[in-house]
Amino acid sequence: MKTHLRQQVVILGGGFAGLAAALELARQAGFRHDYNVILVDQNCYHLYHGLLYEVATAGFNINPQDLAYLHGGVCIRLKALGELVTKRQIDFMQVTVTGVDWRQQRVVCDQQADLVYSQLVIALGAEAADYGIPGLAQYSFPLGTIPEALAIRGRLQTLVAVQRGQPHPSPKRIVIVGGGFTGVETAGEILHYLRRLQRRGVIVPGSVTVEMVEGGEGVMRALGPRVSEMAHRRLTALGATFRFNTRITAVQPSTMTLDRGESLGYDLLLWAGGIQANRLVRSIGLPLAGRGQLSVEPTLQVVGTTNVWAAGDCLAFTDPLSKQPIPQIAPLAIAAGRTVARNIVRRLHGRPLRRFSPAYAGFVIPVGGMYAIARTHWFLLSGFLAWLLRKLVDFNYFTSIMSWRKAWRVFIRGARVYLKND
Repeated sequence: MKTHLRQQVVILGGGFAGLAAALELARQAGFRHDYNVILVDQNCYHLYHGLLYEVATAGFNINPQDLAYLHGGVCIRLKALGELVTKRQIDFMQVTVTGVDWRQQRVVCDQQADLVYSQLVIALGAEAADYGIPGLAQYSFPLGTIPEALAIRGRLQTLVAVQRGQPHPSPKRIVIVGGGFTGVETAGEILHYLRRLQRRGVIVPGSVTVEMVEGGEGVMRALGPRVSEMAHRRLTALGATFRFNTRITAVQPSTMTLDRGESLGYDLLLWAGGIQANRLVRSIGLPLAGRGQLSVEPTLQVVGTTNVWAAGDCLAFTDPLSKQPIPQIAPLAIAAGRTVARNIVRRLHGRPLRRFSPAYAGFVIPVGGMYAIARTHWFLLSGFLAWLLRKLVDFNYFTSIMSWRKAWRVFIRGARVYLKND
C-alpha cells in the first residue's frame, strides 16, 4: 500500500542526461500516479552534440533552400516529440533558470514563478573553460552550441571567400587548440573540405592551412596509443600540422603567445581545449569538485542532500575501476541520467539506491569525409566501414528518443546538407 504523496520532479537541462532521465522516469511503472515530471531548458530543442561539428563545417556551396536544414539534423524540438510530451506525460518548460534554492526546494526562473520540487535533477551541461588565459574567451571560437557552430561556419566562409580564385593569395591560418573529440572531428572536416576546394581549383593549395595545438604528446591520447596514431596519420594525410606539448598563455586579436615565449599568428582560432561545468552550477552553493562540477555520492545524489541529483557534464565522478574521472561523453551522460531516474523511483518507494556503474561499448570518431575510427570491446576499425557505423550510431540515438518515422526524418534532414561535405 502506497503512503507517499505525489511528487514533483524538476529536471534542469534538456541535453543527453536530462532527456534520458525524463524518458526513464516515463518508462517506470506507476509513473502517472507517483509523480509529475517537468523538463526545463532555456532552448526549445534538444541538441545532438554528436553532429554539431557538421553544422560548423557544412559545405559552403549548399543551396539557399538547404540552409533551413543546416541545424535541422541536430536540433530536435522538445515539444515536437509527441511521445515525450503527450503520451508520456512529461511537461516541458522553456525558461531561463537563474538560481536554485536547494534549502527551500525551489528553482528560480527569469520572468517566471519559482518551480517547487520534491526531487531535483541538475543536468545543465558544460561550457568552454578558458583557464584564465587572457584574451582567450574574447578572441577564440568554442564549439558547444548552435550559435557558436554558426559563428564558426560564418568565419570559415569569409576565409574561403577571400582566397577564392586568387592565384597568389596571402595564406590564412586556422588554429585548433585541443586534440580531443571536438578538435579532431572539426579539424578533419575542415581539412577535407579544403582539399575538395583545392581539387576543384577554387583555392590554391596552401592558401588556407590548419594547425593543431595540443598540450599533450598527441591527439586522442586518452583513447590509447593506437587510436592516437591512427587519428594523427589521418589528419596529417589531410594536411594538418601539429604543435604538441604546447600551451597557450595569452591571446591577442591575430596572434597568440605560447608557453615557450614564441608567438603564433592566426586568422581563426577554434578552442577545443577543455570545458567546465555550467556557471549556474558553480553558483548555487552545492559542494563542487573537479572542474567546478557537482560532488556526488556513488548513487549520484549531490553530497549533503537527499533530493538533489546530478548527471551529465556537470557531474564529478571517479570511475571506481580506473580511479580516473569519467570522460564527458554522451553514452555516459545518458547512463547517468537513467541511473538518477531509477534511483528517484527507488527512493520514492523506499527501496535501496543503486550505485552508478560507468560503462560504454566504445566510440566512433569521424575524421574528415567518409572516414572514421571506431573502437569497441571487440574490434578496432578505421575507414569507410567505421564511418557507416557512426551513421548507424547517430540514427540509433534518434530512434531511442522518438519514433522511427520521426527519427528518419531528422536523420535525412541533416544528411541532406552534411553529406555534401563528404
